[in-house]
Amino acid sequence: MLRPFSCLSNKRGFTLLEIILSSLIMAILFAVTSIIITKGMDSYIFASDREGTLDDVRYAVDRVTREVQRLGSGQLTSITSTQINFTDTTGTATNFRVSGSSLYRGNDLLLSGLSSMAFTGYDSTGTSTAQASQVRRILFTLSVLPTGQSTAIKSRTNIFMRNFMYLSYL
Repeated sequence: MLRPFSCLSNKRGFTLLEIILSSLIMAILFAVTSIIITKGMDSYIFASDREGTLDDVRYAVDRVTREVQRLGSGQLTSITSTQINFTDTTGTATNFRVSGSSLYRGNDLLLSGLSSMAFTGYDSTGTSTAQASQVRRILFTLSVLPTGQSTAIKSRTNIFMRNFMYLSYL
């Protein structure tokens, strides 16, 4: 007479302990792998956000530098730490200014998220001055804090206006 399930008695299978241990090892490997992938994604997001903000900073600094370098005698009408008023190459009166945490050229937004920004005018001897007619060099400094980050991106640029003589560059 045949016994039920007699064909299974000759085959070896996994014990409950082996199944639990292999499941535990797989869970640990999965946890470690997910931590590594998460850290990699966080690093990528951090770098992408910083790169985007850095591109915005470069654009704003280049725009300010290009336009201020083109100014000739009498085109710079006033300078303060937060604003430069001038007449551009088309003869239009405009400015670069800070409003809140944003940098504008006229009414056009150039950069947002400013932590700090300053314009400092210097005469031909390297002495700081607020007299627009005496300004030959402008020190343009700014600091921007990317969203969700704790380290600011800082920029410091000396802008030398064209067609002027300089006695000192410092």
